[in-house]
Amino acid sequence: MKIIRKVKLARINKMARPPRIEYAGAYYHILNRGNRQQEIFTSKIDYEQFLDKLSYFSKIYNVTLLSYCLMSNHFHLYLRTNEGNLSKFMQSFLTSYTVVKNRREGITGHLFQGRFKSILVENDSYGSDLSKYIHLNPVKIFKYNNCETSEKKEILRNYKWSSYSSLIGLRKCPGWMDRTATLKGWGKNLKEKQKQYSEFVEQGLIEETVDFKSKVIAQSILGCDSFVDSIRRQMVSITEGINDRRETGRNEKIISSLTFEALLNAVSEEYHIESSLLLTCNYRHEARQVLIYMAGNYCRGRYSLSELCCMLGPITLGGISGAIYNFRKKRLRKKEVVKRIKSIKEKLNIK
Repeated sequence: MKIIRKVKLARINKMARPPRIEYAGAYYHILNRGNRQQEIFTSKIDYEQFLDKLSYFSKIYNVTLLSYCLMSNHFHLYLRTNEGNLSKFMQSFLTSYTVVKNRREGITGHLFQGRFKSILVENDSYGSDLSKYIHLNPVKIFKYNNCETSEKKEILRNYKWSSYSSLIGLRKCPGWMDRTATLKGWGKNLKEKQKQYSEFVEQGLIEETVDFKSKVIAQSILGCDSFVDSIRRQMVSITEGINDRRETGRNEKIISSLTFEALLNAVSEEYHIESSLLLTCNYRHEARQVLIYMAGNYCRGRYSLSELCCMLGPITLGGISGAIYNFRKKRLRKKEVVKRIKSIKEKLNIK
């Protein structure tokens, strides 16, 4: 997937925050919670004013909403920024809503839990699964765990504060929602699209949905390997041309510009194993698994996944992806392995 756009790094303070990745046409999953786990929405007027503000500022900043869900203490948005201005849009939108709510209730202080969380999304690969996950939020709570599927379906379809019922034709879709983009790929005409999309979402009532947490890279990017590599390479290129440390942030979690040689030497030293052994395909030692896992997470700002495959032994693209997945699922649960990785990261000054 070729991405030729201007990617901006948001200004980062001394705290280790993932920088914002902004460009025209970018898709994001946005999440924010109430400060100190308090409720954001305590009345019908709260929900209505939040959506009014969302509508108003999305028009001002030329932002398109694909799906949303408002829960009492948090919200999810899936949107596209047509002008690469996510931070400005969200700051204006959330500040305005907070001021109105505080004024109405005669209170002061923060409403939201720090800055909002944003994940850059490759829409073609994950857009449908993400909108499904967002729309299922109202029935994925403890109080409905023992409900019948038919009851959950009714709750889902009647929930007022998500875009689901609008998308599948149960109520009018607001003009600031891009129903066409969300229903893309589902059926030939509108009714067929709505039927197929609703079946897709409601299948999530009886089966597990995609585990996005395990697929998000460095808390900031959700996409296939080529998409992640393209974004990271642009970030490295931009960062190398900036002398202001506040601007670069030195956030290895996203830029991942560690050299493979440095990582190889650090793993070799930690496990007291010759580096040549770690590059042997049939070497099944934990140290090689740690090397593959960390290379996939901390070296991909400098190398493509194909290049890493050659450096590691060689190993196939499917092999390295599977190795990272299995390591994250099985090995990372072991305290000794976590301790080893922490030690290696300290040697390499990785936060």
